[in-house]
Amino acid sequence: MPSLRARLFEQAVRRLLRPLLSVAVRDVDLLNAQQRLERWVAFLPRPRHVDIRTWQVGDLHGEWLQPHRQRADAVILYLHGGAFIIGSPATHRDLTASLAHKTGLSVLALDYRLAPQACFPAWRDDAVGAYEALLAQGYDAARIILAGDSAGGNLVLSCALQLHALGRPMPAALVLLSPWTDLYCTSASMRLLAPFDAMLDPASLAQLGRYHARAHALDDPGLSPLYGDMRGLPATLLQVSDSEILLDDGLQWADRAEAAGVVVERQIWPGMMHVFQLFCRWLPEADRAVDAIATFITAHLPAR
Repeated sequence: MPSLRARLFEQAVRRLLRPLLSVAVRDVDLLNAQQRLERWVAFLPRPRHVDIRTWQVGDLHGEWLQPHRQRADAVILYLHGGAFIIGSPATHRDLTASLAHKTGLSVLALDYRLAPQACFPAWRDDAVGAYEALLAQGYDAARIILAGDSAGGNLVLSCALQLHALGRPMPAALVLLSPWTDLYCTSASMRLLAPFDAMLDPASLAQLGRYHARAHALDDPGLSPLYGDMRGLPATLLQVSDSEILLDDGLQWADRAEAAGVVVERQIWPGMMHVFQLFCRWLPEADRAVDAIATFITAHLPAR
């Protein structure tokens, strides 16, 4: 049973965040949604226990979150969610700061390009470019964790698939929080769990999927990683809620990945909202979920 605090946050999310993700797919409306979210985020207090500084390599941007007690030989590359239309390192700062604090690792939160200013494959190119920048900086691939939520989970997978296709060294592990893996948006959970999902609307998400695909097929693995060749992907942690429309996106991907030989650890959280981990400053369930992510990450990094 979700905590009282989680239920209250769910109501706030339904009133505030759901409209931003159900916006009409027009450039002006997408831009307005981005601006509204960033204005709200500007009022949030900055996290404790980490130092935050900007990061730029060429045209790539983001921010470093560095814990005060730091393990310097490994890093998390974090890719935020927001359906490829909203979100930034700032919107996910509580989560990335908590990951940095609990793992002792620096987190690079990438500010990848979004629609309508950019279209696919711009965000995948940015993710691959940031990973390559970390390699160039001297990080061993076996000490890089790729993590992301929702559309960011999609991007984690499309980035990993692209790295594998290019013959590049793979990261140590992947962390997926409620990933959006199928832009067709036709799974059973899209229909059955729609009344319970506080953040996402199936019709709006499907419309965004078609908008992002444009001239590409919806089953292009760069857009819908569910249809990719998962062979060779690293061990993966999947966290999903049993009350969100993306439940099947995560579980069906896990089924196909395991059939391809990928080791997948599944954690299904009852009654929680989509990407509840964002609220780790306030929700006990989110704090426990981040603890579980930290445990998984630590277990999949080589000894120092």
